Amino acid sequence: MASKLDQLKAITTVVADTGDIEAVKAFRPVDSTTNPTLVLKAVASPASADLVEEAIAWGKQQGAGAAIVDAVADRLAVSVGAALAKIVPGRV
Repeated sequence: MASKLDQLKAITTVVADTGDIEAVKAFRPVDSTTNPTLVLKAVASPASADLVEEAIAWGKQQGAGAAIVDAVADRLAVSVGAALAKIVPGRV
């Protein structure tokens, strides 16, 4: 018997509402959406350590003080979206 997720996939479009890249890989939705709260939760995961380190290094090159924080936050949002776009066949 097919799983409930597979049954849903047969009759509708499955869209993930998360920033959790590993969950998207596991459940293979057609489309994905996220928001700043979900991105924050996703980057708090040890699986996102490389994204966080890269964003911090990039942010430090963008200025000082609050400018670094803004740059890192923007970079993380873009990095999560880009990672999702590599996995999801539809829209992110």
